[in-house]
Amino acid sequence: MKDAMRQTKHKYLKYCFHHFKISPKEKLTNEQLRETINKLAQEYKFNPEDITLIEHTKKRADTTASDKHYHLIVPHYQPTQCKALDTKNGFS
Repeated sequence: MKDAMRQTKHKYLKYCFHHFKISPKEKLTNEQLRETINKLAQEYKFNPEDITLIEHTKKRADTTASDKHYHLIVPHYQPTQCKALDTKNGFS
């Protein structure tokens, strides 16, 4: 994350990170989580090796839903592509 912050200053970018919340109804296996991250990486064109993933456990309003969810932090600047993250499909 510190590298992404340095890149933002160096490239004079407005954004540093993008945040994706993965909040499944059922608990995910490691393989399912990896598959979800890879699908997001394909859609938004980021390198899954450049992410920060935070697992968070919290009671949900829907008590039948999994209490685990994930925060996926993706750098805005993609060094392997030398450009910003492709967010044209984003809903922000």
